[in-house]
This record gives sequence, C-alpha cells and structure tokens, in this order.
Amino acid sequence: MATTQAVPPVTSDDLEDAERYEAGRKEALVAMNRHKNARRIALADDISLLFEDRRTLKHQVQEMVRMESDTVDEVLKHYTDLQPDPRDLVATLFVEVQRSEEIRPRLSHYAGIERSIRLRIGDLTVKATPVGDFGDDQAATAVTYMRFRLPDEAWDRLPTTEVVLDHPNAKATVPLPDAVVADPHGVRS
Repeated sequence: MATTQAVPPVTSDDLEDAERYEAGRKEALVAMNRHKNARRIALADDISLLFEDRRTLKHQVQEMVRMESDTVDEVLKHYTDLQPDPRDLVATLFVEVQRSEEIRPRLSHYAGIERSIRLRIGDLTVKATPVGDFGDDQAATAVTYMRFRLPDEAWDRLPTTEVVLDHPNAKATVPLPDAVVADPHGVRS
C-alpha cells in the first residue's frame, strides 16, 4: 500500500468553465459535502480535522475562482502549499465558533493547538507541521492547514493510524477515517 504513486497537482485544466460549473454546482456541493464528511473527524465539540485530498483541493479552487475576481493561476498560487504530495497527508484544522462574541476567547483557549496534533502509527509518531499563517502562544487561528510527512514504512500501516490531540484544554485519540486509509490523496476515485 506504500503510496509512492504520483499525485498530480491541481491545474487550470482540471477545472470546469464557469458556466458548466454553475449548472452542476448544487449537485457538486452535495457530493463534496458527503466526500468531506467521510474525511473529517471530531477531536472535540468545537475542533475538527479534515483530511484534504486532490478532490477537496480542486473543489476549493473551483469555488474560489467562482467567488473571487482573481485569475485561476492566482487562486492556484494561493493553494500551492496544499497541493498533493505523495509523502504527506494534508489536513485542515478547524476551531469552530458559532457566535462572534466567542471567537477571541475560544481561539485564546486553544492557543498552540496546531503544535498539539500528531499521528500515531504503531510505534511511529508523526507531528503535524502547520502551513502558512497560524496561531501563536496567545491565540489559535480558526483555520490552520497542516501536513503530516509520513516515512515510507508508515503507509502500509495507515489502517492502524490514530490522530492524537494533546493540548492542555483538549485531548482526544481518534482513528484515521476509513476514507483516508482507502484513498489518502484522492487519486483513486
């Protein structure tokens, strides 16, 4: 199961033209939500981790192109750090806040959380590496992109992988989602 297979980057050739995307957008959103839900785990009532793949990245780029005045190339440049790499799992950490008055206290409560997540694969431990801007010692950010660089021997043991959150204000151990084990980079579907 070692994943040394190539993971092609998302390019402008992968995207639908605006008219065609808009015509099928409603169905695409339903399908993407189902796909994301299979790749998301709850680490606490207000913390979740979504394991990204080529499909989720393509969807994000397609949506950004739809909403922004940026060109496709500008949007793709923004997502460069999230492009698939056969050695990594990429995830998005969400600190979910429902009411605006709770944002600052909640993010302060979880300061440093991006350094508190790791994968446990048998006797191996792989720490998350935050990508781009992320929180500091005073407050977390609501959305943090991260990578897990897996050694070659870890890929065959993905079915036994656990996601571990070890933060002073939140602790959890959750199995890696089956959808991530089956297709870590979204290239098989």
